[in-house]
Amino acid sequence: WQTLAARYRDNPGVLYDIHNEAHNTTWTAWRNRAVQIIEAIREVHPDALILVCGLDWAYDLRGWEADPLPFENIVYSTHPYPFKGEPWAWDKYFGRFAETHPVIAGEFGGGEADLVWGRRLIRYFNDKQMGWAAWSWVDSPHLTRDDRRTPTAFGRLVRLALQRHAGVDSVRLALTDLAVRNPGRDHATIAWKTSAPADSKVRYGMTEAYTDSVHAAVEVPDHAIRLSGLSPGTTYHYRVVSRDWYGDVVHSGDAIFETLP
Repeated sequence: WQTLAARYRDNPGVLYDIHNEAHNTTWTAWRNRAVQIIEAIREVHPDALILVCGLDWAYDLRGWEADPLPFENIVYSTHPYPFKGEPWAWDKYFGRFAETHPVIAGEFGGGEADLVWGRRLIRYFNDKQMGWAAWSWVDSPHLTRDDRRTPTAFGRLVRLALQRHAGVDSVRLALTDLAVRNPGRDHATIAWKTSAPADSKVRYGMTEAYTDSVHAAVEVPDHAIRLSGLSPGTTYHYRVVSRDWYGDVVHSGDAIFETLP
């Protein structure tokens, strides 16, 4: 490690990932070994950015949550995969810790059957402000097919997420065709389209303070939210909001409609 640190200490693009997927050991043994490696690197490269994984093949960060390392510039690394656990477990094993410490998904990946899982995971990373790196170019699960150029279904998902992160205009979430359908005395339906499946929310009220809202969590490209319990002959202000799997949010400006007298 000191030889590597001497070679790369002047290169700001180099990170030190000190061990890949620790397992079959105790937190005490892994902590002692991690401290030993970190101290060796820091003797040569004091400002090195160092990645330290959890146990259970890097998935479980609870030991670091209970007793974080006493160093600066440490990033904790988790490796979530579909077989490691359901999304409800992410908070327990790494998400809660990511709210207070730098955490990266040093690996994640899946196959064609894991696209829903992958979308949920990437959105979770974004919500927790976690960095990530997708696996892999050379081993299963693959990001590309045998020609190493054509992305797999999961590879296309990763590419789209990277494009979203880079702000590529052609893949941004967009909102169109906003309309009020069939307003009655006590109801109205607000309809719109989004360029990708997203959830649906309408905020509304008699002023732009929008005292009420209706939300549908299902992600669809064609949206229709029915507002009921309205007052007859009344002008309402409303704004629609949609959020997609990636976490991108799009909303309309303030608009108005009137119920029938």
